Amino acid sequence: MSTGTSTRAPRGPGSPGRGPRRAPGDRAGRRGSPQDPGAGAGPPRRVGDTGGRPDTDRRRTHRWVVALVALAAAALAALGTWVVLGSDLLAVHDVRVEGVSSIPADRVRAVADVPVGTPLARVDVDAVVARVAALPEVAGVEVRRGWPRSLVVVVREREPVAVVAERAAGSAAADPAADPGGSAAATSAAATPAASPAASPAAGDGGWLVDATGVAYRRVDRVPAGLPWITADEGPARQAAAAVVAGLPDKIARRVIAASATTRDDVTLTLRSGAEVRWGSAEQPELKAEVLRALLRQDATWYDVSAPELPTTRG
Repeated sequence: MSTGTSTRAPRGPGSPGRGPRRAPGDRAGRRGSPQDPGAGAGPPRRVGDTGGRPDTDRRRTHRWVVALVALAAAALAALGTWVVLGSDLLAVHDVRVEGVSSIPADRVRAVADVPVGTPLARVDVDAVVARVAALPEVAGVEVRRGWPRSLVVVVREREPVAVVAERAAGSAAADPAADPGGSAAATSAAATPAASPAASPAAGDGGWLVDATGVAYRRVDRVPAGLPWITADEGPARQAAAAVVAGLPDKIARRVIAASATTRDDVTLTLRSGAEVRWGSAEQPELKAEVLRALLRQDATWYDVSAPELPTTRG
């Protein structure tokens, strides 16, 4: 007979219903189950990680790119070298001469001796300077490359300040008419006694033009009016006389017809009036000129400004 109470039989492992609670560690057992195919396969991969072979391919491709770039750079360098040194794209097509007035430009080109077609980069500029500077009329020269196709020769000509007689010109210059290249040896008559100022040739006679450094550089048949004659041996004496003449103020220079010297310290000027001025050395030119201007207010045949602090006159 039933008493109203029922008893529940304990559920076994195979009984339906809620199973026993799993321990926390039991979750590890589910790794690798069909519901979690990725579980238990090792550490997770980074995004984009496709294994070792693609990395090797990338490194190989990088090496090829570097090699191709290096090869292209070498080819460009070789091409540039050929254009500059071997082709006629940057070669001399003309030699431009600047700064000349009395020297024919063709003469300068002939002496420069740079053949048309020579690559500009191969032109020996220093050698060209040396050749052109050897011309007696040239006081200075600059040579530069006028890219892309010109060589520019800039000449500074000597400027005449006086004249020397042909027999006193020495070997400082050659006759350009007889030697267009300026390379022939000049004839010299240095052993011939120098003429005195009073015996200097007239302005229309021939002679050698002299610049401010005392270089006799060009023979002329007729001397330009206004240039004084210098009587001095080639060397320090002539250099001093030329420097004195070149530094004279215009008002005094117009009155000077000749200068003579036997040493660098005894330059003497001859005036149109026939009076003479003992100038001395080429030092203190401004002070000496100022003192001489004051002395010329007095009639005299001899003026001495060699010691400008103690000038004297005579006659």
